Amino acid sequence: MLKKLIILLILNFKPKLTVAENNDWIEYKDIPYHITFKYPKTWQKNPKYQFRYGNNDGYFSFDAISGGNLTLEQVTELDANHSSNPYGTNPKIINKTISNQPAKLILPSKDQPELTENQAGLIIKYPTPIKIDDVDFNYLIFWAHKDYILPLSQTIKFI
Repeated sequence: MLKKLIILLILNFKPKLTVAENNDWIEYKDIPYHITFKYPKTWQKNPKYQFRYGNNDGYFSFDAISGGNLTLEQVTELDANHSSNPYGTNPKIINKTISNQPAKLILPSKDQPELTENQAGLIIKYPTPIKIDDVDFNYLIFWAHKDYILPLSQTIKFI
């Protein structure tokens, strides 16, 4: 039953673009976070944020999570069910593989708060932990407009 529900969620989830339509995207490379990916060339850096690019149509942002000894499932549950309900009160979590790494896609429910409206999340386990300012990070968290998160995520590579 759960497997059928997940398949239905994926089938009903229609991103704005397919991977084939991102040929004119530009590459974003971040050495400290050990990632590279592509995004629409019409998106610009938002000066209000350190790592947010976008326009009125969509956006992306990212950060790293230490996670300590927590598993990918535990880190995802903590983010998806945070007390501020950034993905609404009933987000959907879907197993993914991104750049050969286990990942969890978090899709928002219809009651998502206005502040994070249309935001989806993706948590990916780093191939090996990265170190930023002497802190080890085990997971990349990537946020994007729900209509763009899948096409964007399919371009992510770890460097």
